[in-house]
Amino acid sequence: MKRDSRGNPIVVVHRWNRPPLSCRPCREKKRRCDRRQPCSNCRQRDVACEYARDDEVGLQENALDAGHLSNTAQIGPAVNAEDTMSRLQRLENAVFPNNPAIYLDTVQTRAIHGAVIPKTTPFGLSVLSTEAPLDIPSISAQLPPLSQARELISHFAQTMQQTIAIFHMPSTRAVMEQVYDTINHRDIPPLENLLTLFVVFAGAAHACTSQMLEQLNATEDAARAAFTAYSRLAMQIVAHPPLPPSTTCLAAMATLLHLLISTDGVPMAVHLLHGRWLVMTRAMQLHKLDTAGRRAERQKGCDMVEVEVQRRVWWDIVASDWLNSFNGGPYEGAYSFHPRHMAVNYPANIDDDDLTPFTQECDLNVPLDTPTSMSAFLQRVKLGDLSREAANTLPSILPEQDEADYSAVLALDAKFHAYLDALPMFFRLDTASMQHSEAICTARPVIPYQRISANLGLHTRICRLHRPYYLRGRTDPRYAPSHAACVASAHKVLDLRRAMDDVGAHSMGPRPARLWKVAQHVFSAALVLAADVVLDPSEVDAGAKREQVLAACSTLEESMRESIPLREGVQRYLQTLMATLRGEDGGGEGLLAAVKGRDGNEILVEGGAQDSGDADWDNLWAEFLDVVPELDVQGWNALLDNIDFGIPGGDA
Repeated sequence: MKRDSRGNPIVVVHRWNRPPLSCRPCREKKRRCDRRQPCSNCRQRDVACEYARDDEVGLQENALDAGHLSNTAQIGPAVNAEDTMSRLQRLENAVFPNNPAIYLDTVQTRAIHGAVIPKTTPFGLSVLSTEAPLDIPSISAQLPPLSQARELISHFAQTMQQTIAIFHMPSTRAVMEQVYDTINHRDIPPLENLLTLFVVFAGAAHACTSQMLEQLNATEDAARAAFTAYSRLAMQIVAHPPLPPSTTCLAAMATLLHLLISTDGVPMAVHLLHGRWLVMTRAMQLHKLDTAGRRAERQKGCDMVEVEVQRRVWWDIVASDWLNSFNGGPYEGAYSFHPRHMAVNYPANIDDDDLTPFTQECDLNVPLDTPTSMSAFLQRVKLGDLSREAANTLPSILPEQDEADYSAVLALDAKFHAYLDALPMFFRLDTASMQHSEAICTARPVIPYQRISANLGLHTRICRLHRPYYLRGRTDPRYAPSHAACVASAHKVLDLRRAMDDVGAHSMGPRPARLWKVAQHVFSAALVLAADVVLDPSEVDAGAKREQVLAACSTLEESMRESIPLREGVQRYLQTLMATLRGEDGGGEGLLAAVKGRDGNEILVEGGAQDSGDADWDNLWAEFLDVVPELDVQGWNALLDNIDFGIPGGDA
């Protein structure tokens, strides 16, 4: 079996209905053809270098409709420009029926790989059929001009890379230059490099700012459409084998997972992507990266950038798995990666610019209190490990007569607060630490955003830890610590969400209104405070809590304006809660069969799905706010238990 330079098997897939890329003499003699005209083999042997013609393989009539663009055949006079654009327009309508921002410029065209490709939007996009077999020249044709590509990768480095931190950006920039150089020499770039670029461009479009849009002469609608198109192109590469296992592929897929989850919850594409990632890591034996044998082998020489990126890829997915095990949502209470089944060191706390292929492992031991581009990543991994411990201690599946020992809840609370106290100074929220870290924040403007994100994830889990005992703590002194901790952390979550908007313009972090996980945290915290207000409206701080709940509602409305999938997710969340009130989740009469509205009249809580329009969103909120004031403690307990079954669990 043929193997690549890393010793991995090369999977060969025969494509019967496409023109051969190599010249005829090289195919006959089974030589490696460089696909030039003439190729180096034919020049050396002074033989005629001949390539197959389109009519020899029967593709003359259907090349455009099938989405194929031959490497060597030009579009002949039989296919005029008007007919070409008409066919491409039909493809556009079929592939992107709901994205009018994806359009084709019928005046100008550009040539790549000898085929005429329509010039496209400011993000460099035309149309590919997702039904056609994967065609690398057609995929390559979707790349934007090099000047725009450089703008996009720089924007990605300043925004999404600061929160995801999987790619090694100097290497990623080198990959981009190599891809464009390869295309300029009329050659075909590796699929793994194209995958990387489409993921980077999708991330840049997702984190677009007014400055970036102005530079590219684009609109926000175009950026949203570009994100959809670039992520679809990346998924098209992932979904079509053969994609040989490599560190480059793993890093791109892990980053794409973050992008898809943050914008669309957990669609089927995420499950497909995660499955491909898992199969590839098993093929590469990534879970054995730092066994004694592998370390000894690296002593003979290795590319330390590749080793470090592999550690980042591994711990990114593992941390997401563990964070989701104690975060609410359908994955709560279970995880897939056991620490005894892996031998992978944490990634080094080092800036990308200080990491080279020749860096020695002994030079990677930078203290965690030194700020680097990996600081937030490493704190996320530590919180994930603590979440895994919480899932082990408080399993979500218990016999009905059993209940977790409350002392275990208090012990976990102490560990969460110990994590908070052990955060590096520049990630702490106390006034003294923030003053001492002002110089660091000036040098690294993303630190304030990362500081908020780290604390938001922590307080969300403290709130989650105490939520089952939250209402009992109102009347039973044994559980009073849970009531106090839950309310305090809910306040902190909503305060941090507002602070995200304040620092966002300066830190270049992704806009929080677009993130699923942030919306989930806001909704959960708001519901906790709403219960406190409704059950005891005479409390001294009831008015302040009510204002926070209303502010949280406004924040969710802003998120729904930013993202249609997020709008639908929040509506599903409310519908689930309303189903609990109506009794639709378990048959029964519901927690409240009839309640009094704000005007004192009796109103019925009726079923039925809601549409995604603004009016239906307002009606859904109005119905919810009419119902909840009549709930008792038992009703609120049932309602809070159902928080976990709306928006799919995030990863932080």
